[in-house]
Amino acid sequence: MAAITVHCSHCGAGLKLKDRSKLGKKVACPKCKQPFVLTASDDAGDDEWDDLGSMQSTGRALPPRPSAASSKPKKKASSDGGGQTGLLIGVGVLALLVVCGAGIWLAGSFLGGGGDAPAPVAEGAVAEASDVDAAAAGTAASDPSGGHGSPAGEPASRPSTSAPAKDADLAWLPTETELLIRLRPADLIATPLMQGLMEGADGGDPFATIEQQIGVSPRNIEAVAIGMPGVTDAIRGAAADSEGMKTGAMPAGPGMNPAMLAMGRVENEVVAVVRFRDPIDAGQLKLPGQGGGPAMMEGAMMEAAMTEEAMPGEPQPAMQQPSAPGPSSGHGASGGSAGPSAGHGSGSGAPAQSAPGPSSGHGASNPSAGHGSNVAAPAQQQSAPGPSAGHGASGGASSPSAGHGSSAMSPAAMTSAGSSGPSAGHGSSGQSSPQSSGQSASSGQAGGPQYMSVPRPDKPGEPLTLCLVNPQTLLVGEDAAVRRLVGRGPDEAVVKRFAFIGEGRQISFAVDLRKVPALIEQIEELEGEEAPEEIADLIDLVKQGTTGISLGLTLGSGLDLDVSVAADNAETRQAVQARLDEFVQQIRDGFEEGREQMPPPIAGIVTPLVENLQTGSNNNIVRMSTSLSEEALNEGVQSAQAMLPMLAMSMMGGGMGGGMMGGGNMPMTMGGGGDFGGFDDGAQVVTEGQPAAEVEGAPEEMEVLGLASWSTMQRFTNGPAPPSPLLVSIGLVGGPAGQVVSYGKIRVLDATTESGEQLKQTRPDMMMNDQYFGFVDVDRGGWSDQPEGSTVVSLGFYHPLQEARTLATLAGEMTLKIADETREIVVSDLSSLIDKEPTDPDLQAAGVRVSREESEGGQGESISIAVGSGGDVMVSQITPVDANGNPTQQVMTGQTRFNGQLAYSIETLQGGTLPDKLGLKVTVQKGLSEVPVSFRFSDLEIPESQTPLTDEQKALVTWRESADTKVPIDDVTLQAQVQWSQFASFSNGQQQEPPLVIAVDVVGPGAATVVAVGDLTVKTATGSNEQPLQTRDDQFSFGDGFKAVDRTFLNDNMPVDGVRAKFEFNPPSSIPESISMFSGSVALRTVREQKAVQIDSLAKYVGKRITNSELGRAQVQLALLAQGDQRQLSLLKGTPARIHSIELIDASGNVIPDGSVSRAEFNGKVFYSLFAGDRNVDELGLQITLNVGMRDVEVPFRFADLPVPPKPEPMQGGNESEMEAFPGAEGGFRTPESMTPPGGEPAFPEPSDGT
Repeated sequence: MAAITVHCSHCGAGLKLKDRSKLGKKVACPKCKQPFVLTASDDAGDDEWDDLGSMQSTGRALPPRPSAASSKPKKKASSDGGGQTGLLIGVGVLALLVVCGAGIWLAGSFLGGGGDAPAPVAEGAVAEASDVDAAAAGTAASDPSGGHGSPAGEPASRPSTSAPAKDADLAWLPTETELLIRLRPADLIATPLMQGLMEGADGGDPFATIEQQIGVSPRNIEAVAIGMPGVTDAIRGAAADSEGMKTGAMPAGPGMNPAMLAMGRVENEVVAVVRFRDPIDAGQLKLPGQGGGPAMMEGAMMEAAMTEEAMPGEPQPAMQQPSAPGPSSGHGASGGSAGPSAGHGSGSGAPAQSAPGPSSGHGASNPSAGHGSNVAAPAQQQSAPGPSAGHGASGGASSPSAGHGSSAMSPAAMTSAGSSGPSAGHGSSGQSSPQSSGQSASSGQAGGPQYMSVPRPDKPGEPLTLCLVNPQTLLVGEDAAVRRLVGRGPDEAVVKRFAFIGEGRQISFAVDLRKVPALIEQIEELEGEEAPEEIADLIDLVKQGTTGISLGLTLGSGLDLDVSVAADNAETRQAVQARLDEFVQQIRDGFEEGREQMPPPIAGIVTPLVENLQTGSNNNIVRMSTSLSEEALNEGVQSAQAMLPMLAMSMMGGGMGGGMMGGGNMPMTMGGGGDFGGFDDGAQVVTEGQPAAEVEGAPEEMEVLGLASWSTMQRFTNGPAPPSPLLVSIGLVGGPAGQVVSYGKIRVLDATTESGEQLKQTRPDMMMNDQYFGFVDVDRGGWSDQPEGSTVVSLGFYHPLQEARTLATLAGEMTLKIADETREIVVSDLSSLIDKEPTDPDLQAAGVRVSREESEGGQGESISIAVGSGGDVMVSQITPVDANGNPTQQVMTGQTRFNGQLAYSIETLQGGTLPDKLGLKVTVQKGLSEVPVSFRFSDLEIPESQTPLTDEQKALVTWRESADTKVPIDDVTLQAQVQWSQFASFSNGQQQEPPLVIAVDVVGPGAATVVAVGDLTVKTATGSNEQPLQTRDDQFSFGDGFKAVDRTFLNDNMPVDGVRAKFEFNPPSSIPESISMFSGSVALRTVREQKAVQIDSLAKYVGKRITNSELGRAQVQLALLAQGDQRQLSLLKGTPARIHSIELIDASGNVIPDGSVSRAEFNGKVFYSLFAGDRNVDELGLQITLNVGMRDVEVPFRFADLPVPPKPEPMQGGNESEMEAFPGAEGGFRTPESMTPPGGEPAFPEPSDGT
């Protein structure tokens, strides 16, 4: 039955109903939570461009897409051009952003909501606090005999909010803090290493950008301390709960982790303390929800206002709001609490206008202020007096003697009026506290604690509280926890308890161990067994008086690491030191034994760390420390930089053509290769391979060989080890086999064992691999496993269910790109190519473009080399050389590939300058031609499997075919397999069992036309124990219900020859041996073809609609928005499904390698943010690929006897649906990043030239 689209009458969100049975009912909108009546939308019509039907149960088959080039999967290897600069600064900036956003742990609370829910606009503005803070409750009563409007809820006399400068951040932590994380950003940034990296950083000072976003420079952050109290008590409670889970009494299932369960119990007590070097003013903070800070929190977009004249601008510290008086007895006080003798008509809370009442106007500005006084607050607001000025009540609910007609508006929370008391003045407009309004609103006197709040997507009604207790100390946490600390004041006991972490550490992790012995005893009692012997001695040390342990890291010119252990008596201290001395000796002995086998780059780092290990003690504190010199640290970073990509390639296979970087004479090469199974490299295929029985299309003298093996790659799961996939290496030998530069468009037509079992394909490696829908470039560099003069292609298959010793038939086809000529071009002077067109015709034809990049300060030079694609000349390798043409070791090289485009980089070492005599050796392939080759092997020998399959393993490789033959797409087969998600969910501290998953694959040649998977309908799902499965589907989905197919996923989430739909079910109480019957349907969107539309220079479209005849015929209208130097497309008209991908292109029409486009949906509107690296987006163009001839079809299926594998232990994280990419993201687009979508559409003019 066709799905129905409805729209919320409040927020306009589109929702999808499975059928019409729900129409007419009132439900709560999943997005805005407001109730509305489900009414079918009247805008669902036929596809005007294509005039094709929707959700047909039958229909004509769609022919395959004519070209795979237009749908090349997108991938991007991390750029290594930045070297250690990009790696370390990237990590540092990320850490500081998280810290400045108010604490690491907030990823689960402040950032945890994610999804589509937009945060409220303009929350987080600053309100001043009085000497007695606003109450944590929803109302604030004033003192009947004292100052009118002073809020209650805090102690009458507050402890001093000052603390000693040393360790002042620790003094503000919760008293019972057990887990401490402490960072010193200012010290870390000032280290020589960080300063050196900053000098070589591309794009200027990243910390200046952070300051613009949050209002405070990271260089002004002395320390950030995050304290978690009550951890062991929470674990003890969770451990007890886990017993109930094991017996089924608790809602979560077995195998739960008590530590993770405990996190939900301590979440509300965690507090972060930010200590500033120089005093700050609350008004300078830019908070999420206020237009400042990160514009996106885990996908929740923050809305920024935009008018027709102005696009979204810079975030403002606060917002202006008028405050009107009551109709009578209008005393006119606004903002902060007035004192006992507060003057009539006083305006406290705004530097703006506050007119006096008729009998006011004395103008003093203190708690006994005269009439008409103005007391400035950080936020601006206007306060008009009442006709008869009087006493000013402030904040929350008024008390029985609260001032009449008062105007006490919070600068941010302007929506929820507070209630007045029985004798409250007429027309009072006091505001409720954050607990009742969900927005920031605490009033008070300047100089005291100042409260702010920011929205939490996961808990809309419970904003996170920030309190600037003094100009140098900011507290962040749950409202009640923060207010308790403000009432308590600084506590030196916390400082003394964590004194063992030592001074000067820029990063510290510490644990208070005092409660651990009781925790261990309880867990031992619950488990019924003692702790393992290998850690029993350590537990005894804790019981004897080991009170704490910490890990510290200090960066100076080098690196210092230390582990500190605190004891409460000398005897325990001596025992701890003896144990650490023994541990150090074990490390040294183990190092000596393995030194010979250790790779030199790793040995260069490990050797000084081991040699410098030492222990010592002082005042019952034992320290184990080591260090790296500046020289060793720099060499280690360079070695790691060179080794990382090689390790990644060796572990994950070489099929993605990804980035390889290195120092010295390591060339930059193309990718290619793959998993060669048990072979050392592809040479064994050439020497031992079996010739194909039939070959068609191969060039003269080229032979096709085949050799089967079992994969040696490890696939990590928490359940039974899956059996090794079968690999078949296809070797191309002789003739022009050594001139194959890339291969792709692989299709396996038949793979049958001698028993007649049809084998199902899988990926031959674990990385993104487009050899099935695009091309993989062949790597022939120094690190390649490709044999000289030959080419090897790898195919992968699931392990056969039945014992197999031969592949009776293996038939398939592939397309080879072969070069007629290989040429090496030496450019003696690289500077001759910078920002100039090459004079060599082959370099011109290859689209080589060289540009120089220089960081702030004139050091850390970098060369970027972009190359074209799709032409008759192809760059296969670039090597930096010296004046003699020899590879040089004075620079670092790197390579990235994105959207099929290659980009190379050359970086200087240690932020220096490029050598005076630097050249390039460029290897190009000329005369490229595409050659389709088909092959068939007969009786290809399979090596004997090491161990026979167990019944558990058989379930992991069993796929059944559908018995339903009414498939509306030609040349496809439906297959299904039962799986368990590898991930579990957490809710309120409770870990939920992973769902049962039934994967349905649509495979075959016809599957190439499928571009999106839609609604999943279950008719029957019954286990062999006759228990029905319960689906996790809630019958609603956003957008049009279709998710774009991503064929470049990092794991086996998508079949190589089709698409996959996953049906999730709640785990059955009794796990059946099999699913006896599973029937239903899956909605698929197919296309007849895909058409690429190119838009030239974007400069003329800024702030205007993009006009193009092809877009117009497709009923698609886009506008280009500007926000500072960022650019964003807004979809004004048309369905997002029409747009398959958007890419940035240069003047030659080539997709730029460092560009990306991210899509996000906000308030029912679709936006595409454009990122071009160091390029100016306005100078670039767009390539928009449109889906033509879209058709939505409903494909039925019916499966029987699907075996159920054993349930694995769940990993920590979300279930598979929750682990998917951002819900609004489509194929061809990256996850949304940092640009804020506008709150409303401007009226876009047409381009000035009328194009």
